[in-house]
Amino acid sequence: MSVQVSYSKQFTLGIIILIILLASLEGFSRIYEVFNPDCTFLEKDAFEKIGYFTIRTICQDLNTISYETFSGIIVVSSNQHKDTLNINSHGFRGSDISKEKPDNTYRIFTVGGSTMFGVGSTSDDTTIAGYLQKKIDSVDLGINIEVINAGLPKAESYTESLYIKNKLIEFEPDLFIIYDGWNDLDHSIIEPSNVEDNEIIQEENNQFKFKNFPFYRTPFVVWEIFYATPNHWDNFLIDESKTEKKISLWVERWTDICKLGKIKNYETILTIQPTLGTGNKILSPDETKLAPYLDEHFGIIKGLEKMESTLYQLDKNCVKTESLINIFDGISEPIFYDIGHTNDFGNEIIAQKLFELSLPVINDRTSKIEN
Repeated sequence: MSVQVSYSKQFTLGIIILIILLASLEGFSRIYEVFNPDCTFLEKDAFEKIGYFTIRTICQDLNTISYETFSGIIVVSSNQHKDTLNINSHGFRGSDISKEKPDNTYRIFTVGGSTMFGVGSTSDDTTIAGYLQKKIDSVDLGINIEVINAGLPKAESYTESLYIKNKLIEFEPDLFIIYDGWNDLDHSIIEPSNVEDNEIIQEENNQFKFKNFPFYRTPFVVWEIFYATPNHWDNFLIDESKTEKKISLWVERWTDICKLGKIKNYETILTIQPTLGTGNKILSPDETKLAPYLDEHFGIIKGLEKMESTLYQLDKNCVKTESLINIFDGISEPIFYDIGHTNDFGNEIIAQKLFELSLPVINDRTSKIEN
């Protein structure tokens, strides 16, 4: 009997020690995050009009987003509500929607990677999709227009096309607006049908799993300290030998999506995104500091220009295509806080162009419905 009591006490003591150890690690992790925030845009001139603690909150909200696997790709988990962003019941950034499209409604999905999702945006309303909704709401089109932000961090055309085919198509879309380019050229994946690319996908999935603990921060800090690749442009190198193949697959995937629209009764506008170094933007002081890395980054700039030259092939099946790589020409205000991500000001400029591109398509579609 006494032996059993002794074992019971030892077990209880062991549990208490484990809880104290885990609590201590969590305390250390939270202190570490206070003094070493994972926040790439702190003290960048692209955010000079935003308060320090607001920027910290944006970073914290982004770092505590939960992810999950859907049809073999990483997507944002549903029902997440934070200070600067909201993920609705379907996993889209912004307010909730019904899966079934309401009557007298025209539904637009914006598709892309982290820039479309709004990494660095101060709110849901200041993402590209948020600004586009405001601009559409400012005109009377005689029909309700829903703009749904289906951007996914790290997504490229492989992920985005699967997302459209396996999920977004079920929401009765009328128009897809695609905004991408950078991730397709930067991404190591050519086709995830071979062992090498499957290993790359698995590695990225594991990185998301390490970060997938919004309330218990220790796994995220462990990942950041021991596993994360330093977010420094010295490590940013493009394998240009694969560029032609990547662009060919990019064209092929979006051609398939545009063709599918003729069967599923939706239309597609395809755009190529700008990055720092494309076009003739007047660089801000912090953007100028990034300029030395443009030589290494040049593979993407040339790649985007090659993408631009293939748009005529997509014009045959997509309702409209447009390169936006010159969209910031002549603008001196800070926009980029790294090579490719834009602030609220940049998002609004992009949204204005998307509004101009989409308005004739919306008017044409709604006039046919009325007739």
